[in-house]
Amino acid sequence: MHLALTLVEPKEIEAAIAEARQALGSEVVDILYELGEDESGDPGIFYRIVLKDAYSRGTRLGEVKKRLRAILDHKLDQLSKWGVIAHFSYRNESEHAELRNRPWL
Repeated sequence: MHLALTLVEPKEIEAAIAEARQALGSEVVDILYELGEDESGDPGIFYRIVLKDAYSRGTRLGEVKKRLRAILDHKLDQLSKWGVIAHFSYRNESEHAELRNRPWL
């Protein structure tokens, strides 16, 4: 495991995720995360976000993504604090139900 990943504080991540859920309200179904290395071997935090179907298209999707990233980046500042890069993947409810057991890309 990369040294930077051992510095990450899960409680801080979970608190930031709880704040993001509250701020985004009904737009977000779930926010999950996993620590690991990206394809380059760099340490990362991989967020997997499930959005309500109604917020997963067009300008609404862009707005939700922007707000979510702003909240998590502001609260955690992963790169400067822990040396990890944040990666975000999104699914809507319908897609998530259909792909539940398939890996996130």
